[in-house]
Amino acid sequence: MQYIHGRFDPDLGRADAKALDWTQLAISSAMGGVAARANVSPGNKVTSIDDGKRARVTAEAGGVDEIASTKGYSDFADGMSPDDAARYIAKNEMKFRAEFSERARANGLTDARISEAYKAMRAGDYKKMASHFDTSSPYNGAVFWSGSKTDAGRYAQSIGGTILEQTQGGRVFDGWRGLNGMYPEWDTSGALAQRPIWEALSGQYANGASGTVTFVHPSTYEGEMWKEVESEVLKDRIENGFVDKIEEVFTNGAQ
Repeated sequence: MQYIHGRFDPDLGRADAKALDWTQLAISSAMGGVAARANVSPGNKVTSIDDGKRARVTAEAGGVDEIASTKGYSDFADGMSPDDAARYIAKNEMKFRAEFSERARANGLTDARISEAYKAMRAGDYKKMASHFDTSSPYNGAVFWSGSKTDAGRYAQSIGGTILEQTQGGRVFDGWRGLNGMYPEWDTSGALAQRPIWEALSGQYANGASGTVTFVHPSTYEGEMWKEVESEVLKDRIENGFVDKIEEVFTNGAQ
């Protein structure tokens, strides 16, 4: 499979792109193309999330109230009596916390830090939550992406690097169905939005990048997390001398 490899200039944009044949990778997109990062219907229905990056969900807000963000864990409570709904939601809160603890513990967090991270998460302080997780990358090894996590992950492995989702902290949240249940919307003003969680993790990951970093994406597509969060942090890192440059690897996948 052919990729285009180039250097990203934060002021001028792409430059000096040249074709390279990364035959040793033989990468094919598991997504079969690039999904939109957030498709939201007029009824506030999320049909896809984050350019296929984190998860794919179908959920409907349908009258979210102040019963706490655990309301988003399932819509099954809608037809229950208030007492039954409260018990159902409390049970799901306990299940969610148990899953969070298990995943965090498996990725190196102590029980004390798990408790602090969970409190911060449920309070909506996602930067504090993220600070408890290791999202570090090796020098010259931070890889960012839009389009296909699979392609980017394989590329990162080929250079001895990592994507966010392969770090200890990233593995806690990536592919977690319970996260999509508790935070079923991607970008909303309420407590059910998942985007702020990934913004905090992505920003922290970018803020730890050093040396040369790589952005893997289709040549005609750049996702919103890259444009609005990650690249902005990296520009500051370049200005302050922590990051040398941003190289781009263009996949052939079509948006």
